[in-house]
Amino acid sequence: MRASKLALFLVIACLAVALLAKPAKPRERLTIRVGFLMVKNDPFLRAMLGYVTTAPAVDIALRRIDKERLLDHVDWNITWLFPQCDEALTSGNTGDLLRDYEVDVIMGLPCAKTAVISGASATYFNIPLISYAATWADFSDKSRFPTFARTVGSVSQMARALIKFLNFFQWNQIAVLYTDDKERRKCYNINNELQDQNAATSGKSLQFNYIYSIVKNITDEAMNDFLDQVALQARIIIACFDNDVDKRRFMLLAHDKDMTNNEYLYIMPDYAPKENAATIWNSTTLINNISDERDNDAREAFRAAIIVEWNTLREDDLADFKTEIPKLMRLPPYNCTTDCNWPDAHYGSTYSPYMHDAMYLYARALNKTLQQDPKQYRNGTKIRENCEMTFTGVSGEVIITKDGERLPNIRFEGFDANGMREHFGLIRTSQDEKAVQMLELNNPYTLESVWTSRGGQKPLSVPICGYAGDNCPVSFMHQYFALVVSVSTIFALLLILVAVLIAYNFYGRIQRKRLENSLWQIDNYELIQIDTAQSISSSEQSVKTTSTTHSLPSLFRKQTAKNGRWKFCYRRKELVAVRKHNLSLQFNHDDEAEFRAMRALIHDNVNQFHGLSYDATGNLSVWKALPRGSLRDVLEKKTISLDWFFKFSLIRDIFEGIDFLHNSALRVHGRLTSKSCLINDRWQVKLSDYGLSCIRNVEKLPSKGMLELHNCTP
Repeated sequence: MRASKLALFLVIACLAVALLAKPAKPRERLTIRVGFLMVKNDPFLRAMLGYVTTAPAVDIALRRIDKERLLDHVDWNITWLFPQCDEALTSGNTGDLLRDYEVDVIMGLPCAKTAVISGASATYFNIPLISYAATWADFSDKSRFPTFARTVGSVSQMARALIKFLNFFQWNQIAVLYTDDKERRKCYNINNELQDQNAATSGKSLQFNYIYSIVKNITDEAMNDFLDQVALQARIIIACFDNDVDKRRFMLLAHDKDMTNNEYLYIMPDYAPKENAATIWNSTTLINNISDERDNDAREAFRAAIIVEWNTLREDDLADFKTEIPKLMRLPPYNCTTDCNWPDAHYGSTYSPYMHDAMYLYARALNKTLQQDPKQYRNGTKIRENCEMTFTGVSGEVIITKDGERLPNIRFEGFDANGMREHFGLIRTSQDEKAVQMLELNNPYTLESVWTSRGGQKPLSVPICGYAGDNCPVSFMHQYFALVVSVSTIFALLLILVAVLIAYNFYGRIQRKRLENSLWQIDNYELIQIDTAQSISSSEQSVKTTSTTHSLPSLFRKQTAKNGRWKFCYRRKELVAVRKHNLSLQFNHDDEAEFRAMRALIHDNVNQFHGLSYDATGNLSVWKALPRGSLRDVLEKKTISLDWFFKFSLIRDIFEGIDFLHNSALRVHGRLTSKSCLINDRWQVKLSDYGLSCIRNVEKLPSKGMLELHNCTP
């Protein structure tokens, strides 16, 4: 019950509030009067920031403002006046805008020297002043220009970026060439600010070896004079020109003097890149489509240049925007006819993106101000403070500080062998006191690959041989010739000595190898063959010594008489068994090593290997002949009685011999049969016919030998 009463009470209360509340008043419409001060017919400035090539950027910005419904209740009243870059006209036109047109904001201001005049008046009346092209550092002083904001970076930021760039590559001695058009004075201010910023740097990181200015009339004579002077004073040159045509002329003059080689580097600072910046070396893009037939030289010359400029959108990305500008210029309210027929009026100006962003910046700052206090829409200081924001503009990412200053990123680019731009990296500006934050190389460039088009060598502030080429460091050879000769002689003698020692060692090894091989190499004439019993008898008589008896057993006679694979000879008064292999082989190093190992074997149960010989039938292996023949011969004799002790002795001898061979370099016997187990006169078994793997691998045995081989063991 109580809950229903409470609900009824709340409903009645809500109805009462609704009946008593006053309906919201519709937002009153507001007319904002915008006054533009512009350059109209100046042939030099028209394509860069003139009225005909820039004004419709404001219409494109208003279209975006309407689309985003930023200021639906605002009507725009726009006035265009053209004081050019004349101080007197600018002073008068500024007064006209403030007094007669009662403008709420002054915009445009293409020339910094006249913007100072308008800025003073805007400060007095506290009217917002927003520029799309004034770059002077003076406007950063908010005690003088508290209502000033801009969508371009200041010259001080460019100067700091140049110092950062020079320090990054460790260049501390430079020369400066700049032109002064006496109008916008872009290069004049870059030079002054560069020196001021360097003086404010702890330690003054840069040394200005030579500074040269060319005022108004940019002649070949003046540029040649600079080149002649700078050749003896610098290799890192900051060359700032107000006109791109003069950049190309200068680089061609430097090329003709052979001053675009790998020693020289020309750093060319600029603000907004022109639409032809990518092919600045091409004469047809600079000189009214007229070629001077020197494009190849210019393309080669610009490989010695690096362009330092604001990081804006690429020209391809701006094509639609800049193409629309001349179309809108021929429509109301402009209705342009004669002025739009100029060749340079068929495309949006270099600074037209910054004009768009200036109008959009003001609209957003005004919207923020109206939300805070609708009465403050003409408060220049308040609107400048509300300009602090970040948005994507036509000129790229726009970052504006509370002081109304734009923080630009500055890129540095070079040219490859084909004249195409190479984007090396960025110099970023920090919001902390608008200082240069960092320099970063663009992937994939490194400190080395940046200079690929210059042979991979970074130019030096001071050449190795000095500016005049007469200060080359004395070569080590020239300075220490006597020492070098002495050391070289000693070194040569040492080399000869080492060579002799190596040769001697090599010769010694060969000789040792020959000596070792001679132990198993047996000349055929050393073998005195026993062919018949008669010759045997005579041979016995000829070789009698004081040693053991040399009587030849009947077993040997029988074997010799059979003329089988074995024959018996005397070698150096010692009876040897010679086996015919019926092969003629050439031995390699491994084979010779095996023969040396066989020759070195010494064991009570291993028969002595004398070596190898050679005759008409092929290779012969020579072994010590034992008087009792083989184990097989003994076993075949029925007259010999073998008890178990005798048998055990024979088996033990065979085992000992096998064990020795298995632990030797040979590792195996290879063809162990009863015929390869020989017995000496003390009834001791000695294993024979081992090794010779190179011969065994290719030797063909007779059928009887093959039958015996089936019963052999390793």
